[in-house]
Amino acid sequence: MQQFLIKRGFSDAKKRQLILTDEALSFESGDHLGHEFTTFKKKDIAEFRFGIRWIRFELTYGREYQIFIRDKSGKIIKITFKSYFRRKVNALHGQYVEIIKALNRQYFDEIHDDFVRRMNAGETLKIGDVSVDLDGVSFSVSGIASQKRIEVPWKNVGLKLYYRYFSIFDTTDARSRNRGYNFHEDWNAAILYDVLKTIIDQNQTNTAQIL
Repeated sequence: MQQFLIKRGFSDAKKRQLILTDEALSFESGDHLGHEFTTFKKKDIAEFRFGIRWIRFELTYGREYQIFIRDKSGKIIKITFKSYFRRKVNALHGQYVEIIKALNRQYFDEIHDDFVRRMNAGETLKIGDVSVDLDGVSFSVSGIASQKRIEVPWKNVGLKLYYRYFSIFDTTDARSRNRGYNFHEDWNAAILYDVLKTIIDQNQTNTAQIL
């Protein structure tokens, strides 16, 4: 079990519990007696996204760390906490990183492993906008008038990782056949990146063994 105490900000100084166990995730999101906690069973946890929202009024004066977890029914747990004028920013940023790592260890690493296992078994997977199978990936890109869907074989799939997002592209035409996915805005973008990277690495290893 892992537990975190989260203080949302000046307007909500209560220290709220985030509890991660092998069976469930619970967050003290409410204030009414008997209804303080929102709980997702582990088997129902489906997606997450995370990022930093900058707080601005002419100048940037704060940041809000945001982590969203969604279950299979569409219900969302929202975990947020703020730093103003860089007050306790190092401690809060450290907590943000540790929560994401803990969520991965407790729940999302298993979801990643299950995606890879199912794809290797021949199943076609859908992670957000992207379809993944043994032949390659397909995703939507911007066309002249509308979006179009393209297919890219694994030998031509490229990835580029940035701080807040990653891009997937066709190495034979990266300029026009590419798409970006934002860790803050796109559900399971982090899992999608890890799944794609795992499969690309597997294919490169298999090719090297054949050669």
